[in-house]
Amino acid sequence: MSRFVLRMQDTMTESYCYFCDSVVEFFEKLIDITASVGTAQAASRLAQQGYYKEAQALMNTLKEEK
Repeated sequence: MSRFVLRMQDTMTESYCYFCDSVVEFFEKLIDITASVGTAQAASRLAQQGYYKEAQALMNTLKEEK
């Protein structure tokens, strides 16, 4: 292979890895946010039904995860 082709492969690999890392980081943050929102909604619904202790316990687990 020519030197140019090898250089292009190196450049593409570096760019691809950076892009993949960025995508993975984005989706990890998205999953964390949606899990937090879902947990808060579940705790809210428990509290609306009168299960205050359970709602408080659920919110405490959310705080502990952070």
